[in-house]
Amino acid sequence: MGWNDNSGYFTRGEKRQMQSALLIPVGLFAAAIGFSVGAAWVWGFGLVCLLVGGLNTYSAVKKRSIAKRIAREEAEIRDHQLRQARGSSER
Repeated sequence: MGWNDNSGYFTRGEKRQMQSALLIPVGLFAAAIGFSVGAAWVWGFGLVCLLVGGLNTYSAVKKRSIAKRIAREEAEIRDHQLRQARGSSER
């Protein structure tokens, strides 16, 4: 119930992002324990957690870099249009 409550400090998206980021250290820890104990299912669980957390983090970083690139290109376009507008008004 508390997980679905959006009246707290974090939004649902932030909670999901923290959950996927937490999968990386949990996966490393579980894989290390599984490897040291010799339990293949614990080792496999750790690898799955590590893989899912890593892929989610990679996709979030990729989306953010694409958004930054688009914002940078739009800022260049606005700057160019502003210089053109100022140049035509000075004549």
